[in-house]
Amino acid sequence: MYIIAVHLIKKIQKKFFLEAGLFFDGTNNNHRNVEIRKKVQKIEEYQDQSKPENIATEKEKIFILALKCLMTATRMISVM
Repeated sequence: MYIIAVHLIKKIQKKFFLEAGLFFDGTNNNHRNVEIRKKVQKIEEYQDQSKPENIATEKEKIFILALKCLMTATRMISVM
């Protein structure tokens, strides 16, 4: 019965909607994500790049790039 109902719905509807979202749980890992973003963007306490601990690693740069791509894709999907 379910398969028949889904098939009929697909025949009737011409559009399909895909919804994706980001969830930030508010735990301490969000604090780390903000720290990484500040390092990559060289803002606030991470402006002084003469200190080794203020310089973002390649892994951190890739992490921020991946987040930006995911957020952009989510925005694009929500506009469709």
